[in-house]
Amino acid sequence: LSPSFSIFGHAPTREFYSPKYDANFEGQDVPDYRATLYWNPSFTTDRNGNAQLIFYNSDNAKQFQLAIEGLSEYGTPGAYLKTFGSKD
Repeated sequence: LSPSFSIFGHAPTREFYSPKYDANFEGQDVPDYRATLYWNPSFTTDRNGNAQLIFYNSDNAKQFQLAIEGLSEYGTPGAYLKTFGSKD
């Protein structure tokens, strides 16, 4: 109730950079060492709860950590975390 008190929520939507691998440009041979490969703040599943998301891998990632967070149409939160891939 104080004018000097602020409650911070979610940040405004921002676009996540994804390399354009089908574009030809100078310096294209630079290795891709991104740690975060894909981020999408908003996608929708089909009526069965499935979605297909496509992204490019980096040059050194062998193991992936998938983190999905979302809300149901009724506002119920949900989360899923899984690590998969080869350790070597």
